[in-house]
Amino acid sequence: MQASEPLPQYLIRSYGPPRQTVFQANVTVRGCTFQGEASRTKNDAQKYIAQEALVFINLLPSLADTLSDTVLENEALRSCQAELLTTLDAARAIFGRAEKELLEVHNTVQALSRKYDRVVDANVQLSTQLATYRNDPLGPLPPLDLFMEDLPPF
Repeated sequence: MQASEPLPQYLIRSYGPPRQTVFQANVTVRGCTFQGEASRTKNDAQKYIAQEALVFINLLPSLADTLSDTVLENEALRSCQAELLTTLDAARAIFGRAEKELLEVHNTVQALSRKYDRVVDANVQLSTQLATYRNDPLGPLPPLDLFMEDLPPF
């Protein structure tokens, strides 16, 4: 405490009957009032509240520094959060485009799969017809000049 500051002001209250009196002290220091716990003697009540007030007053500068550091950290975190949100928005846009492209690829693969199934079906039909012609009692037919391009479109 500096020399120009006023002295702490104590207020001590007593409760209970004479042989079981309990004392409770309040102290005002630097404009802050602290209330102590109940004690059996005035001295103990005054001592306990003085210790509490001293601890609190000694912690104020470090609490102020901690608060200042916390405010600076929060500002840095807000900046990081803004960057992360921007990155997240960009990632969502990329994901959306990739999802559309993947859907297009999926649809293309399905269309190709359907075409492949039709080609396989045409080959099975041709194989069956060829086997029928080979077993024809009139004798085998000459080879067919058939190309994929000659098939009707699917």
